[in-house]
Amino acid sequence: SQTIAKKLALHQSEYQYNPHITISRKAKEAVDNIYYQPLTLQPSALHLFESFAGKDGVEYPILHSWLLT
Repeated sequence: SQTIAKKLALHQSEYQYNPHITISRKAKEAVDNIYYQPLTLQPSALHLFESFAGKDGVEYPILHSWLLT
């Protein structure tokens, strides 16, 4: 992520960031015996999102996008 930020002339944090995907949020029950397989992604764009509580739940509008090509 630091390499991408440098290439796009964005702020480079002094802290390490670990990109992730949330599989379950606010789960009510634990689920046992689930085995996840690695997932390989090849993103073509980087998006800056805003997160806020809307009338129908959390909303994530895109504030800005950068192409990664």
